[in-house]
Amino acid sequence: MLFTRMRTPRFRRLLVLIAVIICVVYFWPGKAYLQRQKSHSWSGVRQSFSHPRMQATNFLSYVHPTIGTEANGHVWVGATVPNGMVKVGVDTDHSEVGYSHKGKIYGISHVHVSGTGGGRSYQNFPFSPHWTFGNDTLPPLNSRLDTLRSNEIARPGFYATTLNSVNVNISLTATNKVGFHQWTTKPMQTFLEKGAMQSDEATVDEIPKKATFHAFFKVAHDSMDSLKARIEFLNGSRLTITGKFKDPWANGLGLGGWDKGNYMLHTCIDFDDQASSFGIWRDSEISGYDVALKTKTTNAREGDSQGKKFVNTLDKNDKGIWSGSLIADSQSVTSGYAMGAYVSYQLDLNDRNTAEQFKVQYRVGISYLSADQACKNLDAQQNVSFEEARKKAESLWEESVSAISASGALDDDDLPLLYTNLYRAFLMPVDKTGENPGWPEKDRLEKPYYDDFYCIWDTFRTLNPLLTLIAPSLEARLLNSLITTAQHTGNLLGDSLVANTWAIVQSGSNADILFSEAIQKDIQNVDYAAAYELLLNQMKNEAPDYLFQGRGNTKAWKEVGYIPATSSNGVASHFHRSSGSRTVEYAYGDFAIGEMAKKMGHIEDAQSFRNSSGNWKNIWNNETENNGFKGFLMPKYEGKFTSLDPAKGCIPGRGGNAEFYEDCSWTYSFYAPQNMKDVIEFMGGDQRFIERLDAFFSLKIYNPGNEPGFLVPFLYHYVGRPDLSTERSIKITDHLFRPTSDGLPGNDDAGTMAALHIFWSLGLFPIAGQDIYLILSPVFEVSSIRLDLPSSSSQTTAPLSPKKEKKEVAKPKYFRIEAKNLTTTNRQVLRATLNGKPLNRAWLRHQEISGGGELVLEMGAEWDGWGSKERPPSFSELGDKSGR
Repeated sequence: MLFTRMRTPRFRRLLVLIAVIICVVYFWPGKAYLQRQKSHSWSGVRQSFSHPRMQATNFLSYVHPTIGTEANGHVWVGATVPNGMVKVGVDTDHSEVGYSHKGKIYGISHVHVSGTGGGRSYQNFPFSPHWTFGNDTLPPLNSRLDTLRSNEIARPGFYATTLNSVNVNISLTATNKVGFHQWTTKPMQTFLEKGAMQSDEATVDEIPKKATFHAFFKVAHDSMDSLKARIEFLNGSRLTITGKFKDPWANGLGLGGWDKGNYMLHTCIDFDDQASSFGIWRDSEISGYDVALKTKTTNAREGDSQGKKFVNTLDKNDKGIWSGSLIADSQSVTSGYAMGAYVSYQLDLNDRNTAEQFKVQYRVGISYLSADQACKNLDAQQNVSFEEARKKAESLWEESVSAISASGALDDDDLPLLYTNLYRAFLMPVDKTGENPGWPEKDRLEKPYYDDFYCIWDTFRTLNPLLTLIAPSLEARLLNSLITTAQHTGNLLGDSLVANTWAIVQSGSNADILFSEAIQKDIQNVDYAAAYELLLNQMKNEAPDYLFQGRGNTKAWKEVGYIPATSSNGVASHFHRSSGSRTVEYAYGDFAIGEMAKKMGHIEDAQSFRNSSGNWKNIWNNETENNGFKGFLMPKYEGKFTSLDPAKGCIPGRGGNAEFYEDCSWTYSFYAPQNMKDVIEFMGGDQRFIERLDAFFSLKIYNPGNEPGFLVPFLYHYVGRPDLSTERSIKITDHLFRPTSDGLPGNDDAGTMAALHIFWSLGLFPIAGQDIYLILSPVFEVSSIRLDLPSSSSQTTAPLSPKKEKKEVAKPKYFRIEAKNLTTTNRQVLRATLNGKPLNRAWLRHQEISGGGELVLEMGAEWDGWGSKERPPSFSELGDKSGR
């Protein structure tokens, strides 16, 4: 009978309709598409992604936060907002940024960095769930979560997974200063699967009458020490934890002394009132409160000679109102389990509703000022639900990643790469406005503050140029933040800023380049006068320790025109040495300051800096030969050239190189963007320069994952061969960037690698520190660049002083790039027009883009000489930007 009914025409039409609906729901790339991402597999080393369409309108559906998490990408995964201070996510062992999809999870913490490689930063106060069954009250205080995961979901502003060993589903979202948790579990199922052998009941077959769910809040994870800690229950549903920690990069990886890189972090945690008990432990001492019995339980001493103490005045009156506090202090916490807090929930397994599902929620405020401020940050979001916070985070991310829209991609991978890269470009630096404890209150209230510049040596090459294009208002806030920070720390700029502390300077003083590029590109609302004073100060005055701020060897720079090499026994670290790379980077920094001086009308200064921008020539040795090529940068020791192998530090097996930071003379010898004309002549002219570039790649000296070589593939432009730059970039991007967990060739470095690939995708490449973009082959038929963020996205913290707030009402501008006849074989630019007029050069100025407009490229298979005649500028003389 059933079979007969299924064959009726009416029923067939119904089946067809159902099938159509299923297909539409399944293949439509909106919410249904995101749902399919929940079950993505991690069975292999690489995880790949694909998309059902090639035109981006639902931008977030193309963002896959797990791209670049493995190998050396070091990409962080969790829940945050653009440039958010709170980055809440799971932590695993042996991960500098906390996240790894392979490792076992030991906790959930709220502060992280992304893409970095300078040691384990933050990951403070890890949360973890635990169980006891039967009459057991607490698990061992040194209990470690140590769990695998399943059902992982990672989307912008949202993260969820199942912690397998405890059968707990966690969901996380965030605002700028508050993390939101939802934990759900099935107590009975958990007991049947995992708890039977833990039960203290008479027989394993018996179901215990009760199970207890515990949330542990530790001061630090097992491999991190805390220099000082304080935990306090303020009432029956609020907990604060304060810790003093040391950041390894801000400490100089051990070179900065005991007190360098220390910072205070405070958290304020609200938990719901269904808890049955809560308390604090320190070593083996516990002080707690049983809510049901209204009794205090303690084996703790009130104090000792090491500054440890417990204070327990917390109580609940007959009306159910809490007063007093439960406090633990310690001057030293030497391991993660030595101090923490617990909140426990006793569950009746005979109650069917409780036995089948249990849910708890936590809200977590973070502050670098005080526990009280952490609670104020939390209270500011008191009326925001988990779902409201998630939707707001998603909205902010949609505004940020939609800065570029694209269609007609050459490959299915192109859109996932583009939008995931845009996502990562807004993870750092971090908006900590109002949170710098070293600033006076007036500045804290009125000025923007950003932290975790990690590091400018990386980001100045691609990320900051990207922000000048798609988010100039954000870039202005970043620069003003650097100015104010320097003004309160000896009037010297640094290269990296982590945990409110200037951290390691990697070779040059690259903040010079950020300010110069911004003024050349006419970025508004930056205090350029204050910035210029800071730059002059670091030129005139030797920094107390140039490992962290300013420049070193400024006397030698002025007297001999280069940074001298030192004896290997004379200086403690390669950070202090790097004489070759510091010489070329200081030279380019001087060029940048000179351009800024000229723009501001300081002509004498401009001429002086113009002269010293050629100091790289003072360590050029025409007699040094390597692999058939003569002429390389060679460090000088006591006035004489060293005999350093130009490939040492680049080619495996040649050993390290303390005089060229993270690279070798081969790479740095190409680095004089201010005067490529002379570089080409020093290397033997156009043809010999092309041959040397080709050899740089064929000899495998090029390291695509390291910043000093970022510019090299595009230098063919400077000898009138943009076609060769295009060919080289295609080979690199096609083979080294993939939408997989191991799809990056190196550290993402706070979005630096992401921004590099974004520019490649658009067919543009910025010359950092200048207003020049080289034209390449895009991977999209059409792309449109929005030339600033919406006002709601330019900052995650609203202006704190109403008198400083400015209304932005201008309509957004767009720059459109169209590549006609673009195919996988038609990748060379044959003709170009800019705003309808012929363009015969293979480069643009920022002002030709920033006002809005259209670049149309006619593509073909064989280059026919377009862009060969008018080469990119080589600034041989002050004020001369006409080219060669």
